[in-house]
Amino acid sequence: MQSKNVHSMMKDLQYYADNRKNKKQLRMLVVSNGWVALSDYRESHKAFTRQISKFAADEITKANGVELVYYNVENTIHRIGGIPHLNMHAHILIKSTRRLGPKKWTGFINWAKTRFPKGYVNDSRIRNVKECVKYVFKPCEFKQLTDLELAELFHQIFKLKFFHPLGEIKALRKKMKEDGLKLVRMPSGRADEWNWHMMPKAKANPKQTRNNSGGANNIVLAITNPMPKFSNRREPCLIVRDYTGDLEALIQQRAISDLRDQAMKIWRTRASMKHTTTTTVRETSRGDTQSVDQNHSRYSSFGNPEIPGLPGHWELSENPDLTHGEVSLPLNSQLLN
Repeated sequence: MQSKNVHSMMKDLQYYADNRKNKKQLRMLVVSNGWVALSDYRESHKAFTRQISKFAADEITKANGVELVYYNVENTIHRIGGIPHLNMHAHILIKSTRRLGPKKWTGFINWAKTRFPKGYVNDSRIRNVKECVKYVFKPCEFKQLTDLELAELFHQIFKLKFFHPLGEIKALRKKMKEDGLKLVRMPSGRADEWNWHMMPKAKANPKQTRNNSGGANNIVLAITNPMPKFSNRREPCLIVRDYTGDLEALIQQRAISDLRDQAMKIWRTRASMKHTTTTTVRETSRGDTQSVDQNHSRYSSFGNPEIPGLPGHWELSENPDLTHGEVSLPLNSQLLN
């Protein structure tokens, strides 16, 4: 869950920063709440987040053109006198819309220090907006706690909020959630240039149809990010279990015709030609092995990428990356022309 939250916030903050005309307005504050005993963590955390909220809403903060965009609370664990303590601090992404000058800005930071009991507020420029998104805990530090202390930590942090999107970021995330959208970066077609797009989130697959043996055919396990897997362009691919060899049946059975049409549109207008790769899949029942990887796994080519359609019934040999009976298929270039 911690990794999922970090990845989601990093993507949203990167989108926010990439779409700002003046990135120099973004800065990071590090605010410390000092060392807190494990037994006191819950109340200290709540008090700390209230202090940050009051700082954000203060008229002096607003008068200086400072707006809090996002913050998250990070902790490091250390034993003091045999008792576990946590060093609680927050990384705050701010937007400064007024040019105060060095003297006034220093005065504002000195005033900000008075808003927090520990008096530690460090200001720095943003080299990469992802610097503001930190893991709540470092898993390697859990080994300093006993089993009972780990249980106590769980109870202390239960349902506490550590990631706090504010203002524009909060509104953006709310809107995307309501509309069922997600952020995706795609190649623009120009060298080394990628653009952000809002795409619909994946919907639950329709009920799987069963074959005579009681199993399900043409099960779409995943749709990958665009990659140059089966041609010299980047394209999304399907990971399919128990593929029957009938592409049109797969598209209709799994209701992905809209995705196919969308992939073809991107393919024709935005696909990058920079990267290339060998067009290969796992060995098939036809026995047309053409290449061997570093682990001596056997591959077979789909053949000429200009020829549409999937030749033959594909049954896969042992694959360390895919379980038996799974095949990856390009979602546009070869199969959808």
